[in-house]
Amino acid sequence: MNEMQEKAVDQNRAAESGKVIMIQPEEQPNHFLPYPFFVSENGKIGRQDFWKGNPEMLLGLNDEPLAGDITLQRKEFFENPKKAIGKYPVLKNKNGEWVTSTIPIESIKVIERDGQ
Repeated sequence: MNEMQEKAVDQNRAAESGKVIMIQPEEQPNHFLPYPFFVSENGKIGRQDFWKGNPEMLLGLNDEPLAGDITLQRKEFFENPKKAIGKYPVLKNKNGEWVTSTIPIESIKVIERDGQ
């Protein structure tokens, strides 16, 4: 586990036991690789030192980069994380607004917590 992953796990540790899933949005045509989301089972996004509440929580994922339906609920995502690949995160900001990312998920990595 690298330093960034350890920090995200540490920040999510108090939230609940279990695992953290790193979801990596797709690399952009200009070779920009968006910052990944480290998501706890309760939906909280780690590395709030970076995100500062925008976003704060993963609500689920959608098949399209449009506001509206959540086609993959968070619980189902944690049961089978690979289902997120190619889908668009539906996120909640600290002020309660929902937003659907326009960048699909390219890869996931499950990070088990110590003692799990």
